[in-house]
Amino acid sequence: MPQELYEDIIRNAFSYALKKEIGRSEDPAQLADTDEYFGDINRVKIGLGYAMEIFINDIINNFEPDISEETRLTNLLQQLISAPDLKVIEQVMIDYESTVFNKYFSISKGKITRK
Repeated sequence: MPQELYEDIIRNAFSYALKKEIGRSEDPAQLADTDEYFGDINRVKIGLGYAMEIFINDIINNFEPDISEETRLTNLLQQLISAPDLKVIEQVMIDYESTVFNKYFSISKGKITRK
């Protein structure tokens, strides 16, 4: 599982929500540090789920997606929660980054903005 992608998703979500750049382990729950607990699948799911929900909530409130897009976003969270192992979580992260984050947001000089 790409640990760097995991940390990026967590850091990006908290940076966006807190409106300041967050470094490794600087998020409120210190989730963006794979050295601490990356082998614990439940904690990985908690961290990623919370981070994904930050952006999904923002998308729903600001982009007003149609029902099929809302369902797709919700399904990604369900896939994460029901993932039996880190390999499945890796695929969810890749799908999330390419079809959600990169679709709706951009990063420039460490600042995340809506597209």
